[in-house]
Amino acid sequence: MIPLIGGIDADRSEQIGTSPLEGIQKHEARSLSIGLTSVPVVDTQVAAWLLRAKAAAELLGAKVAFVGISAKVAQSIRLSPERSRDRLRVHDHARIPA
Repeated sequence: MIPLIGGIDADRSEQIGTSPLEGIQKHEARSLSIGLTSVPVVDTQVAAWLLRAKAAAELLGAKVAFVGISAKVAQSIRLSPERSRDRLRVHDHARIPA
């Protein structure tokens, strides 16, 4: 569990980013919870970072859950430009004939 507290900007997100990945690899963790209860707002850069951190952890074999998330933060993550690109990629792959 990574409890995030207070505001998160681009600089802080980069500092937070490497430690969980190292922990997943070192302990062969299969799950990671990112606690956002004390995070009042997330801008688009931080939303994109959260999605990249989730994807990186999943590449290492961990399932990731955002916990304690407010509706406002969920909306920021859902509307992130990176999230939109991911949806388009999935949609494009779905149209490729097998």
